Formats: sequence, structure tokens, C-alpha cells
Amino acid sequence: MPVADWEKVGIGAAIAASLGAVVVFVADPARPVNARLELIQTQMKALPKAGPIAAGATLSDVSLLAQQPIFVMSTGANAYKEKTVKLIGISISPGRKAALVSVDGQPAVWMGIGETQDELVLIEVGSNAVRFDTPVGARTISINEPAAGGAG
Repeated sequence: MPVADWEKVGIGAAIAASLGAVVVFVADPARPVNARLELIQTQMKALPKAGPIAAGATLSDVSLLAQQPIFVMSTGANAYKEKTVKLIGISISPGRKAALVSVDGQPAVWMGIGETQDELVLIEVGSNAVRFDTPVGARTISINEPAAGGAG
């Protein structure tokens, strides 16, 4: 048999075994019908109940959430403005990798991997460049690059 046929046989056997387990669990022929139904009802009662969105939330709070966009806007009057980032220095030691960065002309700060500064999350530090996760995607900044906004 070709490999693709063996894969189909394996997938079919896995599905059959899963369905068999469900049938035995839910429809165990050795149990009376009422006992099976009670088991299902007990399990359904144990499921978590849907609660309010937040304690003290009102309908107007929910409507405010619905008005905000789910995705970052990249065009228009309310578009996300990319941060201006200047990479000043890099520190790589056995226990920590960090970058000295200035965001939007603010004083430079040291950022370790995973730390956040003005919606920028440092995700990688190399020997001459760093990589940030931004609201509009990943961005790489070189140590010799002039301070500028924009995706990279």
C-alpha cells in the first residue's frame, strides 16, 4: 500500500477509536437509559456558567467596547503612529540581553528581552540590531540606523 493509503487507514482508525470511546462513555449499553441521561445532566450542570462581562459593567460599557476597533488602524485620522526609535547600545552577557533605546525622543532606557516601552516589546537582541514587536508587526532596528519610524 502507498504511504498516503496508510495515512488514511491510520486516521480512520484514530477516528473510529475516538468515536467508540464516546459511544461507550455516553451510551453504555450496560446502564439503564435513565442513568445515562442523569450522567449527562450532571456533567452539563458542572460546566461553568456564562457570567456578566465584568462586575458592575453596564450596557453602555459594553457598547463602548464595541465601538473600538479590534485591529490597529493603519490609515485614516485615527491611524496608529509608528514610534520613532533610536538604538543607542546593546549589552549581551551570559544572563541577559538588553538594548539601550530612545523612543520618540525620550531619554534612553535599558530594555531587556520581553520588556515593554511605549507599546514596543523587545523580542530579540543581536550583535548589531534588535527586533521589536509593535502593534503593526515586527520591526528590526540597526545600531547605525538614524532615528525614524516605519516598519522594518
